[in-house]
Amino acid sequence: MAEPSFPPNIDALPANIKVLATLFSTLAQNIFRFINTESSDLTPLNSLIVCTVACHPGIAMSDLADQLGIAKSQLSRNVLTLEKLDLVERRHNTDNRRLVNVYANPAGNAMAQAQVLKVAQHLNGLLDKLEAPEQQRLDVLLSETLAILAKADIVPIPVEQLKTAALQRQSK
Repeated sequence: MAEPSFPPNIDALPANIKVLATLFSTLAQNIFRFINTESSDLTPLNSLIVCTVACHPGIAMSDLADQLGIAKSQLSRNVLTLEKLDLVERRHNTDNRRLVNVYANPAGNAMAQAQVLKVAQHLNGLLDKLEAPEQQRLDVLLSETLAILAKADIVPIPVEQLKTAALQRQSK
């Protein structure tokens, strides 16, 4: 794999931030490569929206736009497309009618599960190139990394859940 190249201003960042930026951008690129776009009606962004909504049922449109890092108008256009495909639906919040929440329909949930499984299978195929001790070490290191990132509120994974999973893997 080619050495990542950074814009000039990233060199001024601390080493750990450069590593994190490289990790996240590289993983994002690989995951987007694996996302299923067999349907001409779905873009990778559409798939990402459905997967995010399936993981966060009832997420507010504004929160979804923030989480995806896109403009609310761009999100509205994409959600309209997904509604026409019967993958998601918008509902007014019962407590605050100004808020609109997004839910995955059964077809959207099934698509999200299929996408996650497809990405997982591709990643598993890549990781199969590693020896068993390397896979175990990577598992422990990534679990520890996720626990630290969760503590910093970078990822929404419960720290205790990761510790328990890491301990279970180490005991095998």
